[in-house]
Amino acid sequence: MRAALLKEIVDVYRPTTTTNGLGEQVTTYTKVNSYRARVVHRSHNRENFEGDIHYPNTQSLQLRIYVDIQDNDIIKFQEHYYRLTQAPLRDRDLQCTTLEMEQTLEDITLTPEPEEQTETTEENG
Repeated sequence: MRAALLKEIVDVYRPTTTTNGLGEQVTTYTKVNSYRARVVHRSHNRENFEGDIHYPNTQSLQLRIYVDIQDNDIIKFQEHYYRLTQAPLRDRDLQCTTLEMEQTLEDITLTPEPEEQTETTEENG
């Protein structure tokens, strides 16, 4: 895969389940890493879903083959969140991983990223 084709930046979020104070299980998403990606244009037709015509908002991306992406990860691409509709396809010939994604309509709770703390040094004198 040629590095010059990787023009987009995607963020990968991994779900973590915790128990809140009421004993409910809450799923939050923690940012794993950011990767560079290439948009692959594929033709998608309209679908008939339960009697309604549906135009799926899907995207196809190609990333380097070594990226750490799992089936249940959420991908942030162009300020929208996507879920994988297929397992990541790894192609050894092209040295890339292809992601088939569909835009999510659900609310996603992100784990706040830790703030960087600056060290302060005091001079004894």
